[in-house]
Amino acid sequence: MVDTLIIRWRTESLQRGWRMPTDWHVPEVELIVELLTAEQPLTEAAYALGSARAFYGVGIAESLSDLRVVFDVAGLPIDPDSLQGLAQGWVEANESLAVPSCVDAGTGLSSISHFDSVVRDLNLSDRAEGEQLCLASIRVRGIDDVPSNWFLLAQLGELCMDYFEERTMVYRRHSIDFLLPDQASYRLLLGLCRSELAALGDGVLEPSEPEYRSLRNELDRSVAHRI
Repeated sequence: MVDTLIIRWRTESLQRGWRMPTDWHVPEVELIVELLTAEQPLTEAAYALGSARAFYGVGIAESLSDLRVVFDVAGLPIDPDSLQGLAQGWVEANESLAVPSCVDAGTGLSSISHFDSVVRDLNLSDRAEGEQLCLASIRVRGIDDVPSNWFLLAQLGELCMDYFEERTMVYRRHSIDFLLPDQASYRLLLGLCRSELAALGDGVLEPSEPEYRSLRNELDRSVAHRI
């Protein structure tokens, strides 16, 4: 039964977007399944799995989504404690690795330096590309008031990645900034994302309506500041 559940977990995870098949099976996977089938607590094993995922360079959003899959294929309700354990293991392992990264350890989104460098690179590249993009921002509040807010940050990052996996995003100073195509379809998605953000942490985030700024104007402002 353990082997069968592992195969089903891996297969479903790949179908849902796990990007590196060769990195999926780690020893902690077997421990999770053994404990799950024995109806034992998973928190410590999930912590270990989170650490392993961070070691192999898997993002926190992808790691959390993968863990949810095993509950789905087993026909069981998702255990919030195991998700929290995985997130904590991932964050602490990522911090201990101390490797410069374009990914923020807390959210799994872009690091601030990487996000800013992308905007700078657009400034130095073909302006036409910049004219097709916009900067969108959603203000959030209450994160600092939540105990163990690293888990809320991880959930925030995972949710944003679910909507805009291929886009560049950053969380900083109580704002989530998105670099998105200036298209109606993306504005619709951002509105849906905001609605789900409003439900996280029992509504503590109170996300604002999205604000949009033309990337072209941002680049012009950046040039003006340097003159």
